[in-house]
Amino acid sequence: MQWRELDGYDWCLIETPETGPYLSLTLGYGLMHEPIDQFGTLQLAAGMLQAELSRAIELGPGRALVPEVSVRVDSDTTVIAIRGDIATLHAAWRRLAEVFAGQQPLDAAPPVEVDISAAPRDVTSRFGLTSVTLAASQQLEVEAHRDPLTLLRYLDPAAGKVRAVMCTNTEELMTSAFAPPATRPVGAEPSRYRAEARPGAMQFRAGYALISVVVPSSDDGAAAVRVLAQQLVQHIRDVTRRDLALAVSLVRFGPETLATIMTHEVILHGAQRSQIQAQLVSKPIPDHRISEAAEAEARDMVLSRTLANRVHDLEYALIGAGRRVINGH
Repeated sequence: MQWRELDGYDWCLIETPETGPYLSLTLGYGLMHEPIDQFGTLQLAAGMLQAELSRAIELGPGRALVPEVSVRVDSDTTVIAIRGDIATLHAAWRRLAEVFAGQQPLDAAPPVEVDISAAPRDVTSRFGLTSVTLAASQQLEVEAHRDPLTLLRYLDPAAGKVRAVMCTNTEELMTSAFAPPATRPVGAEPSRYRAEARPGAMQFRAGYALISVVVPSSDDGAAAVRVLAQQLVQHIRDVTRRDLALAVSLVRFGPETLATIMTHEVILHGAQRSQIQAQLVSKPIPDHRISEAAEAEARDMVLSRTLANRVHDLEYALIGAGRRVINGH
């Protein structure tokens, strides 16, 4: 992985010889930044982007190619990824810049779906009320009367209101389709963690969730969650005499990540849950296990986490921050 700067933008050049040419744009704007009275606007904008970028691109008389496009809305980022041959990607990248600049007409399209697996009350208690809470509730439909075009103008990398990071596995694709940003946002994404949030019992949907915990959005934080889940597997075995699979949901909020650890298929009753949580509290996880897991996370390098931290200017602020759990229950 190499980092380069071109016309005011951060570019990440990766090596993936097993795949074809690839381009992506990560924007430092997600559901956590969207006010609740605008819920759904980002999803509608993402749907329009995906529909437009997926159209056939004419490269010459009788020659048209269709790129593979994915637009993903997450809690703290929006990611546009495009695959195809080099000529197709060059054309799609130019079209993307034109769309953001308002030079390309857009048709209405279905909103991009989001998957936030967390208890709405837990999210709100820790990070306040934003569109993440509404997405996690899975109760509200996106309203079609929102104004995604105004949001797209705001998200335009050239406008300089939102940080943008670009990524490719083909050096030839590092081009200046976007005008240099008018201004360049500086400073790390501020913490949204609520100081008044306290550990305690929380109402989880469906009863599968065992615990949730907030950790730094770093390799160390991810390692802490990994080790915590491994420890829970052992405690569950001790209490239930069964080997149960666990699932981990990670919801990022810039500098912090909310991790919810859930049983896969079996709902544990209250007494069992209490015993498991009591064991977790009474048997601290040794530091060396977290250190070893952190080294493994650094070796594996999760690209999406690296790009998200870069777009929030967190790569330096988070060094070593994940060796402690900020707050959990």
